[in-house]
Amino acid sequence: MINVKGYKANVNSAYGKVLTAKANFDSASKDYERNKILFEKKAISQKEYDTSLANFDSAKANLTSARADLASAKIDLNYTQIVAPFDGVIGDALINIGDFVSASTTELVRVTNLNPIYADFYISDTDKLNLNRNVQTKAVINSKLIIKSYNKSFDLKDC
Repeated sequence: MINVKGYKANVNSAYGKVLTAKANFDSASKDYERNKILFEKKAISQKEYDTSLANFDSAKANLTSARADLASAKIDLNYTQIVAPFDGVIGDALINIGDFVSASTTELVRVTNLNPIYADFYISDTDKLNLNRNVQTKAVINSKLIIKSYNKSFDLKDC
């Protein structure tokens, strides 16, 4: 069983680190811009300017790293859900609770695609001739197909 709460907590923690890194980056950016102007006016030393530039670059790298950690945590959280590539109905369960499964080799359930669904059925030759002359087809949701021809209805359950 995958514990989703731990993955959600990791996303929240990573988000908090992004906010902290963003605040540090904004502060370092402002300090760097101020010190850049002061350095051009020869009001601060080269060392102070270099320190503010290093702090700015470090804060920028920390923000990039925090954003990457957040993206990774979100990916891990998304892997806690199993989603079929199409809509359908779940049929047979192919594993039991507690069985060991791996990501690429274990089928969990059988999903049947219902849109479109195809059915083969046979009708008598006489009915086929009548259908060929004048056919009006109507599909009804409950897996029921009614074919109307010459005031005569054929229900799928009757054929």
